[in-house]
Amino acid sequence: MAINRFFHNFSSSDKMNTRNKIVLSGLIAVFLAMSLSTVLADTQGMGTDSNPGISAWVVKKSFSFCQDVRFDGDGSVLNTGDVQTGCINPYWAPMNYGSYAPGEGNTIRRAHAYAFTGEQVAVLAVVRDSQGAADLQNAFLAMGEMKDEVVQCIPVNEKKIKDEGWRGWSSDAIKKDELKILPRVMTIGDTQIEQGFDEKYDMLYECILTVTDDMSGNLPLYVEGVGGVAGSAYSDPETFDYNPAITLLIGTTNGMYISFPVGAAGKEVYSENKLTIKNQGLVDIAVWLGGTDLTASSGYGLCPTSNVLDSDNIEFACKLNDGMGYIEQKWQEVKNVDTTDTEGCYTMPAMPDESDQECFGVNPLFASGPYPTYNMLVYGQWATCDFKLSYPEPCIGTFDQGDLVILMRAI
Repeated sequence: MAINRFFHNFSSSDKMNTRNKIVLSGLIAVFLAMSLSTVLADTQGMGTDSNPGISAWVVKKSFSFCQDVRFDGDGSVLNTGDVQTGCINPYWAPMNYGSYAPGEGNTIRRAHAYAFTGEQVAVLAVVRDSQGAADLQNAFLAMGEMKDEVVQCIPVNEKKIKDEGWRGWSSDAIKKDELKILPRVMTIGDTQIEQGFDEKYDMLYECILTVTDDMSGNLPLYVEGVGGVAGSAYSDPETFDYNPAITLLIGTTNGMYISFPVGAAGKEVYSENKLTIKNQGLVDIAVWLGGTDLTASSGYGLCPTSNVLDSDNIEFACKLNDGMGYIEQKWQEVKNVDTTDTEGCYTMPAMPDESDQECFGVNPLFASGPYPTYNMLVYGQWATCDFKLSYPEPCIGTFDQGDLVILMRAI
C-alpha cells in the first residue's frame, strides 16, 4: 500500500524529525483515505422526469363575408369570376357558425364550410404549455395534410376578450362557455393542470385567414401552438372547401323548352312542362327568375297592340324538393331583366312581406318562403316551377321565340 511504503522510506538518521514526519504522514494518510473513499463511492442523480406538454384549442370562429362590420373595415370582397361580383348579405343562419340574430353587422353563416377568394376566416385560439406561458413562442394557422403554416397568429388580451367579447361573440359566450372548459385538463406525470383558462400556462391568439386564388379544394385547417421546450401541438382540424365550383343544373321535366297550349284570347293556360333547377354543388345559391318578351318567328302578330307578347303576361310558382320542402302559394310575374338597376342583387328578404327582393328587376325563385332560406337553393335542393300564361285580348299569332332568364348568386 502507498501508506506502508511511505513509512518504510524513513531513515534512522532522521530521528529528530521522525515524529514530525510521522505526524505529517498521518495527515497524509487521512487525506489519502478520504480521496480513495470519494473515488470509489457511487453517485445518485437528483432531478425531475421532464415530460413537457402543449395543446392548442379553437375557442370561437367568425367569418367575414360581404365586408362584415365585425372585421373593422378589413372585410372580404367575394370574387367568383363571372358568376357574380360584390356580395349578398343573407338573413338566414344555420347552426354552429356564430351568433344568430338578424340585422346589420351580424355574423353571416352558411350551411357548409366553404370560402371564396377575398373572404376571411377568423379563429380565436388558446394554447397551453405545461412549462408555463413564458415558454410559448408563437401560434399559426396551418393548412392541408402537410400542415403548411399560412397565417401567423397575434396574441390577444384575455381580460379584454372576456370583458368585451370577440368579433360578434358576446363576452358571456366566451368566458362562461368556452374559457371555463378550454383548454382541457392536461396531465403531466403525477400532476394535473385543470381545465379552463389559466394565465400561468395559457395564451389567447387571434388568427385571420384571407382566402387567396391559389387555395382550392377540401383542405383541413389547424391551429398550431409552438413552445420553446414543449415543442408544437395542433388543434383538431376543421375542413373548409376553398373556391368551390358553383353548379346549377337547369332543365325541364321533358327535356323540351317551356311551352303553352293554344288558348282563347283573354283566357289563362298553364305550361305543358315545368322548369327544373337543381343545386349540384356545395355552394348555397340564391336564384331569381325572369325572361324576355315573346315574338313570332314567322308571320304577323298582334298581342294586344304590338307584335310582341310581353313577358309580364307570364307568371311562375315553384315547389322545393317536389313540394316536400316548400310550395309557393304566390304567382309572380316573369319580368324583363333591367340591367340599369343600380340595386343589383345585393339583398335578401328579411321577412316574407318585404318587397325588396328583386335582382336586376326580376323576381326571386320563392317570394314567401321557405324560412329562413327563401330563394336560396342549398346543396342537393331542387326547384320545380310551373308557368301560367294569360293571353291578352286580342292575341293573334304564334309567339314561339323567347327565353327564360335565371339569375344566380353564390352566398
